[in-house]
Amino acid sequence: MLRIAILDDERDQRENTHNLLSEYLNEHHIVAKVIDFPSARQVLNEVEDNAPFDIYIVDIVMPEMSGIEFGKLIRKLDRNGLIIYLTTSPDFALESYETHAFNYILKPVSAGKFASILDEAIQSLHKRLDSSIEVKTHSSIIRIPLDTILYAELSNRAVQYHLEDGNSVFSTTLTGAFRDAVSPLLDDNRFVLCGASFLLNLHFVKMVDKDGALLTDNTRISLPKTACPPLRAAWSNYWLEGGTK
Repeated sequence: MLRIAILDDERDQRENTHNLLSEYLNEHHIVAKVIDFPSARQVLNEVEDNAPFDIYIVDIVMPEMSGIEFGKLIRKLDRNGLIIYLTTSPDFALESYETHAFNYILKPVSAGKFASILDEAIQSLHKRLDSSIEVKTHSSIIRIPLDTILYAELSNRAVQYHLEDGNSVFSTTLTGAFRDAVSPLLDDNRFVLCGASFLLNLHFVKMVDKDGALLTDNTRISLPKTACPPLRAAWSNYWLEGGTK
């Protein structure tokens, strides 16, 4: 079941968004738990105490905490939820990229535009859920969702997949090149090779400098200096294109 949060300090706007969302979900036969929030702090508390949301529909201009400020904070708790901003001005579009927002909708919100953006969001969520890789280990075959892989590296002639939850999965001993072993990942625009034996998921990169990359979990990745400029370019392009698969 999808979890969707609606965050807007104005009751009328909140109810209007809720009604549009309910109509969309009913029309498309989608089961979802929708929770309305009048303040950003309530959403943050809900995520901390219970679970993150798949979609956050957020007003940008709010007195207690702006939607942009909320987006930056929610990204510390939830890197994957899709943020859809509601705004009265397109001037906020550039700022929304700081929070890796999925999209934004200008107010007053039309049913057609709202449905179009939700179509894209649902499609993105389905792709994410369906996207995985099978890894043969010494004891079994494991299917790993691509959006849980921070990075992969060559380790003792095997591929070591480092996962978001802190665990690692080791493949069986390679009989060919590292690039060939991770080739299914290279079909996904989130992943990029950094040298001959290292692969990064751009979605989890927080910063790239001349010595390597810093990931969102604060893991520091040291890379050859020649690998950093192309990595920085790939990382920038990834987020400029929307930061999704």
